[in-house]
Amino acid sequence: MTETTDLITLPDAKDLPSLYEKEGKIDEMVTRIETEVKSHAIDVSTPQGRKFATSLAAKVSSSKVLIENAGNKVNEEAKAKIAAVNAVKKAAVARLEKLRDDTKAPVKAWEDAEAERVRKIQQQTLIFDTDQLTAMSTADELKALILRIESVQITEEDFAEFAEAAEVDQKEALKKYRADLQVAEQREEGERELAELRAEKARREKEDADRAAKEQAEREEAERKEREKREEQEREKERLEAEERRAEENRKSLVSGLKKAMEDLRHGMIGGKTYPYVILLRDLEDRIPQDFTACGEDAPELDRLRLEIIAELKEAQAKEAEANKLREAEEREAAEAESKRQLQEAADLERARIAQEQREKEEADAAALADANNRARVKGLIKDALQAVEPRTVSAMADAIIDGKIPNTKVTL
Repeated sequence: MTETTDLITLPDAKDLPSLYEKEGKIDEMVTRIETEVKSHAIDVSTPQGRKFATSLAAKVSSSKVLIENAGNKVNEEAKAKIAAVNAVKKAAVARLEKLRDDTKAPVKAWEDAEAERVRKIQQQTLIFDTDQLTAMSTADELKALILRIESVQITEEDFAEFAEAAEVDQKEALKKYRADLQVAEQREEGERELAELRAEKARREKEDADRAAKEQAEREEAERKEREKREEQEREKERLEAEERRAEENRKSLVSGLKKAMEDLRHGMIGGKTYPYVILLRDLEDRIPQDFTACGEDAPELDRLRLEIIAELKEAQAKEAEANKLREAEEREAAEAESKRQLQEAADLERARIAQEQREKEEADAAALADANNRARVKGLIKDALQAVEPRTVSAMADAIIDGKIPNTKVTL
């Protein structure tokens, strides 16, 4: 039977594995397949060409599977044969190895026992090793080692053929370590003396250092206190100077304020408002001097200015009083002349009154009505003006009247 892949004719599947045992047969089949595939000129630009190329590749894959499966079968058969051989070999090797070990076991047991005996003896002789300690070790360590070496009893029973060598090693070890002990004791004695000297030196140095540190600390503490004292004094000085500057600024501000207030009083003003002389003078005589004590060196000048303004105001007050008297006298004379004229006119009017009684009555009635209307109007203006005064106090309303802010009213000072 043969297998056909439409490329070449292959042997039957059961015969293919045998070709792996014949050199070159598999390569020959693969070469024939390659030759067959490469003999076709395929135009992949056409649907038919692409279809043929795909089909040809599938046939190559089929041939590959047949050859590959045959190779796998050969491998499986070979593995089975190797496994069978290995099993027989393993059993034979195990039996022979056991026979070898059983035959040699008594010899090995004797050799092991002998080796253990020798090891134990050698282990005992390690105490005689001369490299355990040196002259640089401590005397206590050397004494303890010498005692352990001396405590070892060397007998034929314990050391057998090594007894003579052990005695020699023990003597050599004791000789060496006793010499080392002597050197170590001398060294340690010197070290103790040196340590005592060093300790004494260290003690003195520490005392000196402690004393120097204490003195340094005391100096630093004294310097710190002195520095803090100077800093506190400087701060206190700065504080006092600042207070003096503030006091001087306040004093100058007070002096300036008092001068301005007195100049305002000179012009008849208090707080931007006009006041009569009696109030101005009372302010200058009573309130203003109360602040002079805080003005220091400027107090005399302020008092001089105060007295000067008082004198000016009193002079102005006197002039105003004299003017008022003259005005009042003139007004009295004018009133008397007016009275005489009015009497004359009254007589004339009386004579004409009877004749014109009816007309005068009508005129009187009309005048009365007009006066009532005018009084009502004036009263309303005054009332509105007073209601507009802020704050609404009697004092503020009086100030407004004095200042001429209320219409149809007039105050003569």
